[in-house]
Amino acid sequence: MSNDFGEIGELLNRQYVLMPVRWRRGEPRLGMRFPPVGPTHVVAAGACPLCPERLGNGQAVVQLAAGPVDDESARLDAQGETYTAAAYLAHELCAQRFSESEIELTLKGLPPLVRQ
Repeated sequence: MSNDFGEIGELLNRQYVLMPVRWRRGEPRLGMRFPPVGPTHVVAAGACPLCPERLGNGQAVVQLAAGPVDDESARLDAQGETYTAAAYLAHELCAQRFSESEIELTLKGLPPLVRQ
């Protein structure tokens, strides 16, 4: 898998859009689909975690489940149960270009999720 991120510092300085989603490890990461995001939408300046483009470039976006958001979610995850996960917003077309394992590796390489 290759991404066009350039320097690793550029990747770490990007601002991603996260939202909560119900998920169980082993299920597809690809979640709810949203209509195309225009340049004036509230998430338009957010970065797609799978490409160098911003979310507000007129493409549809999807949720990509990433992992537990708190200690309770981590406990449920360890037990193999459904839990509240953080989900990144990404371009739908980008998500369709990669396999589940490639997406998982990409999400693991992003800055750690903030736990509350």
